[in-house]
Amino acid sequence: MFETKRACPHGWRRLRHTGWAAGMALAACATFAANAQVANAPSRPKIIIAPILKAQPSTPFELDIRIEGESALPQGTYLEIRGLPQLVTLSAGKALSRRSWSVPLDALAKLKLQLPEQASGKSNVDLRLVTKSYVVVAFATTELIVAPAGEVTANPGTKTDTPSNGSTPTAIEPKGSAGAGERRSKATAQDTAQATERKAEAETA
Repeated sequence: MFETKRACPHGWRRLRHTGWAAGMALAACATFAANAQVANAPSRPKIIIAPILKAQPSTPFELDIRIEGESALPQGTYLEIRGLPQLVTLSAGKALSRRSWSVPLDALAKLKLQLPEQASGKSNVDLRLVTKSYVVVAFATTELIVAPAGEVTANPGTKTDTPSNGSTPTAIEPKGSAGAGERRSKATAQDTAQATERKAEAETA
């Protein structure tokens, strides 16, 4: 009887240790299974496009649009493009309105903008992945800038110096300009006059 009482505590300790080890093993298996499901789950669809597009009038512009996670999309999903400038067309797809188009996904690889000669300015363009049941599954935006090649907004005779602290840009005149030469001549004359006055004052004292 005495030996049985002494043996029972050790048996309970072994039982508790075995139960704890089994619980840890089950938890590890559950974690591994959950991670495997996440790894194998299809990625959420995304529209990949540059935030700013720069195009020229009368010149076809190739749109670099990629769809991430396309394999997870239902059949019949298409790309809807809204906000194009007036009279701008696409090389594939069909027009929904004057500024909106729908494009099948298999036509994105070679999709181009057809820009008329009078096209110019900036436009905010929206892109949406839309299913056959008209559900939007992804969204992206970009800014389209249409301007002739080499066009600049600043005066060609000046350059803009923008300090890193974000203060107002300062116009710097090119070397050799007439205005800069006149100012340098006036500054030199003023310096000479001030030096002459100081010398006269020193001699008088």
